[in-house]
Amino acid sequence: MSMTTMETATDGIVHLTFEGDVRAKDIENATTLIEKALHEHERVSGVIEVKDLKGISLAAMLKDLSFAFRHIRDFYRFERFAVITDLNWLTQMAKWENQIFWQVDIKTFSPAEKEEALAWVNQVIPEEELGVVELPTDRANLLAFRLEGKVNGIELRRMRQHLHQAANDQGGVDLLVIMPTFPQIGQGVISEKTRMLSLLQVVRKYAVVAGDWAHPMITALNPLFKMEIKHFGLDQETEARAWLEKK
Repeated sequence: MSMTTMETATDGIVHLTFEGDVRAKDIENATTLIEKALHEHERVSGVIEVKDLKGISLAAMLKDLSFAFRHIRDFYRFERFAVITDLNWLTQMAKWENQIFWQVDIKTFSPAEKEEALAWVNQVIPEEELGVVELPTDRANLLAFRLEGKVNGIELRRMRQHLHQAANDQGGVDLLVIMPTFPQIGQGVISEKTRMLSLLQVVRKYAVVAGDWAHPMITALNPLFKMEIKHFGLDQETEARAWLEKK
């Protein structure tokens, strides 16, 4: 078995080439490379080229399944994966996976279409309009965000990372979130919401400026956290900021 791997560090595209017999160690090397890309990039794409495949061991398949379950909450961060092969069963499997892992765009190409596959993976995907916008504050341990329109997991991930960094630097933070309307939920939001819950333990005071629809939700959440959390109407941003300044 030989496997050639390469990652282009500037764009988060992983290149994998499999030949011969695929063993557990080969899958482990491939998943390590993908995990490295996930750590360094917000989104990851890949080119998987299969040449003269002789077989794949049960241990290798279990390693593949283990990776899938371990990173199921990160699937929204995978964009495009091109599978280059002339094997009919692998082409069919890729089509099935494209249906199962609907968040990832998986497409198969023949070896003669390699250049087309590379062009497809490298194609720039336009960014969606921002649904999360950071707002200015007058102190480092107060973070403020406006959530409006469609919010996706990548934006919540950035928000979570900023919150985590500020909490580490400041020893705790206050948080202001303004939601003029109930945000539309995009890919990855549920995954990042679950991760955000544990991080809220570092928040001291949390002011939510939103319509009346938010009040029951805030009331229900209040007993679950140590922090102070309070709802303010859409015309009460000034009052919310003043509340956050009280000791």
